[in-house]
Amino acid sequence: MNTIHKMAVAKVVKSKDEKSASTALESGEYTVDFLVRVMGSFRKGEDFEKTMPNTIKWPLLVALLGSKVNQTTLDAVLREYAAASDSGEFDKLAQQTKDKVQHVVDELKGTTKKMVTGPVTSTLVAEIVATTTAERSGD
Repeated sequence: MNTIHKMAVAKVVKSKDEKSASTALESGEYTVDFLVRVMGSFRKGEDFEKTMPNTIKWPLLVALLGSKVNQTTLDAVLREYAAASDSGEFDKLAQQTKDKVQHVVDELKGTTKKMVTGPVTSTLVAEIVATTTAERSGD
């Protein structure tokens, strides 16, 4: 298969179709031998530059914060973290903390320009032309 064939096959089998098919199958090994016809067209858009937010390396930020406090404070924070995680208050506490520091986080994050691959859109359909085997193998 060349690149065009691979793209057509990838686009005609949507990820949601793959997920629903995977959910419907039982565990085990399957034997298949079938011929599929893919018809239609697809279009690849131009690559383009996109402004994207930089990401914060949260584990590094937490490590730096932890390194700036004394052991007593660090122990207290870790105890509160464990209590918040167990009590279901974690989301509320995390949002309150985020609200307090959001302006600093936004400043740290900034943005960067990145080249993005153009989107592929299609009107492709597939049909089974012939089936020799499509069954669950013996385990």
